[in-house]
Amino acid sequence: MDYYDIVMDSCSFPSGFEHALGFKRVFVSGRDFEPANTDKGEDAKGRLAIGHSSKNLLHAARRFAVAVVPMNLGLDRAFIETLRENSTILIIPLSVTYGASSDFALSTNMHLASKMLAYANKRKVRVGFATMARSFEHMESYMQLIELAKLIGASEDEARQGISLAGDLFGK
Repeated sequence: MDYYDIVMDSCSFPSGFEHALGFKRVFVSGRDFEPANTDKGEDAKGRLAIGHSSKNLLHAARRFAVAVVPMNLGLDRAFIETLRENSTILIIPLSVTYGASSDFALSTNMHLASKMLAYANKRKVRVGFATMARSFEHMESYMQLIELAKLIGASEDEARQGISLAGDLFGK
């Protein structure tokens, strides 16, 4: 199985570094694909929607975004239902869970991510995992991503499939 990661446009890394981390490819937003920034109101039809506002992400999911990345992890059940109805993929940004500024923020983010994953699995929404790293220092290996996904409640197979999902999204 091939593994892929998605990072933010501000993340620059040396050539070949993705292979050292065990990824076949790392997709960089803005270079390898053009994401829709829902916080700025960009149209997300057929694109990956990234944002902090659950209201804007919900609108993007209704406008046929291919996948959504909630950077604040604050989604409700109606949002998950909309993802299921529109066959939209939920990508959980794992850098938000481990990159917290305090122990309280870390435990809160882990709790939110685990609840989101549990409800998405219950409603049969496809879930992917990515670091969404903003800098080279925040990138993780594929094995670390698998363990982080397992920490929030994914099984080994779910974690591996979720990490290879970006290849399906962007055509490998």
